[in-house]
Amino acid sequence: DDPREKEHNRLDLAPRPGRRPTMLVLEKKLDASFEVCEREVLQESNLDDQRVISDAAHFAKYASCIYVELPNYVIDELMEGEEECSDFKRELDTLFSRDKFRLASIGLEHAILCYANLVNGIVATPYAIMIDEEMKKIVIAVRGTRSLEDLVVDVQFVPESLEKVGRVCGFQGGDYYSHKGFLARSKWMYNDIKKCKILKTLYSEQSPFK
Repeated sequence: DDPREKEHNRLDLAPRPGRRPTMLVLEKKLDASFEVCEREVLQESNLDDQRVISDAAHFAKYASCIYVELPNYVIDELMEGEEECSDFKRELDTLFSRDKFRLASIGLEHAILCYANLVNGIVATPYAIMIDEEMKKIVIAVRGTRSLEDLVVDVQFVPESLEKVGRVCGFQGGDYYSHKGFLARSKWMYNDIKKCKILKTLYSEQSPFK
């Protein structure tokens, strides 16, 4: 192979004045093959990126607590040690109360718990729905890899089209793909969230949080 041709085809990622740093990602093409593309990364000097970084630092606490602190709190404080319970759900008519189910004791000073699923299977995944009063946001924290079931999901990395999901959720998904295992769990969460009606209530006309 001609080394000059390789150099010509290589993506130049060196920072230049006025150009944001980039990273390499794999993007699937229409013929089902993949190509290497560039994607911009965050910059501290960019005001929009500063807000993103600040929000990420704030919400990282939720990502950490969903692994151990929050499940332990639910089991020990709300379920009185009943580890066999599959989930915790507040009655819908109590969701507008700010007095109970606050999570300051586990490091989430501005959070109020609304719902927590503790089931961990091949499809079902632990997650929680909370209200962040400081940021005025509803937070859905999803636990990542921690069990054998999670590892089974992780290795299902075959890309799956989002066309059907797009038809259900109202977007054009034909040109987009997702990790097959993550998509299966996302579908389960979507249905579980609809079933528990927590978000529907929090975004209702009567809600002080909408």
